[in-house]
Amino acid sequence: MGTQRKFRITNGPNRSMLFDACRFAYDRQVVIPIQFVVTHFTRATDDTGKKNLVVKLVTDVKIIGIEHESGDGQTFNIHGYCKADIRPLEDEDRHYTFKAHYNAQSREGYIALE
Repeated sequence: MGTQRKFRITNGPNRSMLFDACRFAYDRQVVIPIQFVVTHFTRATDDTGKKNLVVKLVTDVKIIGIEHESGDGQTFNIHGYCKADIRPLEDEDRHYTFKAHYNAQSREGYIALE
């Protein structure tokens, strides 16, 4: 089991795109382009001593499982595969398995890359 990295999602797809991406995850004729915008704080600080906030993209998302987390119809637990560049935490773009808790209405949540 690898190291898990958790990030805050600040933007992502709507509910319809999530379910379409899951429905067509293994269909070679249909590609649903899903990505999440994530943020993390670096270890380095700026001139005032505050940690720097870095914005990154999680791309090539393949959703293989999605479930309703609550009864609001907008909050989901999602898992699958993705590609991310989380330098300087990793040396290069990598493919990861992921689990996410995501609200499609606010377009926010958390994603754990492993």
